[in-house]
Amino acid sequence: MFEQKLAEFTDKVENLITAYNRIKKERDELKNELEELKVRTTKLTRGNKEDVLLKDRIKILEEERKVVQEKVKTLLKILKEY
Repeated sequence: MFEQKLAEFTDKVENLITAYNRIKKERDELKNELEELKVRTTKLTRGNKEDVLLKDRIKILEEERKVVQEKVKTLLKILKEY
């Protein structure tokens, strides 16, 4: 009985770690893309059509980053409970 519960717990922890690592990787990729877009935006001249599109994309990436951060926080809370 104890071994079965330990195995279940181990599986849950491994799944959480896998999900945490995946979310962390996504967060880092979004962060890098956001930084790259910020650099490209500053290089563009004002009034350029592409400039407006980049600003919109940055806003979307910032929102996605917030979602990823919330997922990471949730996973950390779950890991702390175990």
